[in-house]
Amino acid sequence: FSSAQRRCWWRGTLLLGLLGILCLPGCGGGGSRPKTYPVEGKLTLDGQPFGPALVMLQSTDPKGPVVVGEADEQGNLKFHSTRAGDGAQEGTYKLVLPPDPLSRAPKPVPKVYQSPGTSPIDVKIEPKKNTITAALDSKAVDMTTPGAAYMGRVNVQTKDPASERPKI
Repeated sequence: FSSAQRRCWWRGTLLLGLLGILCLPGCGGGGSRPKTYPVEGKLTLDGQPFGPALVMLQSTDPKGPVVVGEADEQGNLKFHSTRAGDGAQEGTYKLVLPPDPLSRAPKPVPKVYQSPGTSPIDVKIEPKKNTITAALDSKAVDMTTPGAAYMGRVNVQTKDPASERPKI
């Protein structure tokens, strides 16, 4: 196998494995599948299309689903729950770009977007065709980290009260 063929094989294996894990809770239930709605969109980093990359929607409900998606080279997003392209269940999610063992992303993903606990991107899926735009910022920092306000993302202006007093 060439390097490109190995990457393609590993990429397919990883995606099928993740989809298989996501389908396990529904196995043996005998019931119908939950209603899903199409989810597509655009992924950018600093205003430029970002991809290829693995993208996930993690439900804000602890018992909610995880939806797997992928961004292509032009940053076009498409998400899958139980079948290719079926989208996601109605609800609120955090958009996450987990660490990719295949290193498909053209640039490193800022750490803030790698966990649902720190990702600032909320996605609301409604009972219709959903189009999302996920704009990543390479300078984004995790504001839940102590001292994050001092990492250059927050600029607080202060004035010396003594210089504000009128002179007599």
